[in-house]
Amino acid sequence: MNTQTFRLSAGGLCLALLLSANLASAAADLPMTAPMTAVTSTDAGASPAARLAALNSEAAVLEVELHVAELKRKIRDANTPTTVGGATSNAIMPNLPNAGTLDAAPPAQKGLSAVSISAYDGRYQAMISSDGTQRLVHVGDKVEDWTVSDITDTMVVLKRGKLTRELRV
Repeated sequence: MNTQTFRLSAGGLCLALLLSANLASAAADLPMTAPMTAVTSTDAGASPAARLAALNSEAAVLEVELHVAELKRKIRDANTPTTVGGATSNAIMPNLPNAGTLDAAPPAQKGLSAVSISAYDGRYQAMISSDGTQRLVHVGDKVEDWTVSDITDTMVVLKRGKLTRELRV
């Protein structure tokens, strides 16, 4: 029986793949200290097939490593600030004017408005906003200098003397 052993350097094969694909820039991201891989054939007739199977297997692993290295390089390049016209900017998140914090409360609304209306056991109640401050009201309650005269499914009716005001939800 004839036994032949071929040693392939994963780093060397990877470098050849990189150069052949014109992707030398990604080589810096790949480890070049990979252990040697031994391909052994015990039959002279099966030797080329065994070698080919082992090489195909290693090539698949190297292709995945190359793909990962390219992705890492793209991420690194995208996160590296660039200088354009003397100004430094980031490719992923450009410098934007400060729009405030996300948890900031909306500005207080001036005047009266109906926020919500609900009913329980045939009795309506409404959440009214008065200059940004909310409070729960029922028919007969006073809101500023208005009296709640009616609450329906869609509005709160306020009265002050002969004046009537409708606050729709």
